[in-house]
Amino acid sequence: MVELYFRSDLDLEFPVKEVYNLAGKKVAKKTCYKCEGTGYIPHLANVDEGRCWNCNKRGYEIFRVYTKSQIQSVIKSKNKKDLEKRNAWALTSEIIAIQKMKHNHKAYLKNVAYKTQKIKAKYKSEYVGNVGERLEKSLTLDWCIKKEGDYGYYFIKQLHDEDGNIYSHMGSAIADEDYNLIPKGTTFNLKFTVKEHSEYQGTKQTKIKNPKLIKGE
Repeated sequence: MVELYFRSDLDLEFPVKEVYNLAGKKVAKKTCYKCEGTGYIPHLANVDEGRCWNCNKRGYEIFRVYTKSQIQSVIKSKNKKDLEKRNAWALTSEIIAIQKMKHNHKAYLKNVAYKTQKIKAKYKSEYVGNVGERLEKSLTLDWCIKKEGDYGYYFIKQLHDEDGNIYSHMGSAIADEDYNLIPKGTTFNLKFTVKEHSEYQGTKQTKIKNPKLIKGE
């Protein structure tokens, strides 16, 4: 007699003992996993008197049964699907990894460019003018930070001239509101007084005070 198995028995460990014909197909009874064959679930007695809805209180479910060769075919199909899933996941993971590498490489190149620019500026910048001297220069705004102090808001700016010399200014410049509103990267003419010469992180910079924006006619 040919042994038959439930589809879930992929290891072919439990041959089915009683087999029935249902609509031309071989089936067998399998103990309900929810009620464990009793037809009732005690801890749900307050709901429909604890009747197991999974098997409709029969205590068993009816499933198709298969021969060994049919089960092996199922295993082969399952393994194929599992392999496809693993390959799809591996491909997705590889794509994500490549995208991360691309992003990290862009960030790396950007960081290298930034540091290269800083190094060049560090060794290119020289002191300008003499302390107390009033000068007028064409400057470009590198960045501006607005902060709040004990007496209101003030601005910290870094600028550079066409020769690569670095200038810094910290103050409110209340007398010249237009100076505070200049966008980053803008080049303009500025009149100022040399406050002092100093170094910041190894870069020579000329600190300025009393800035006055020179507006075009």
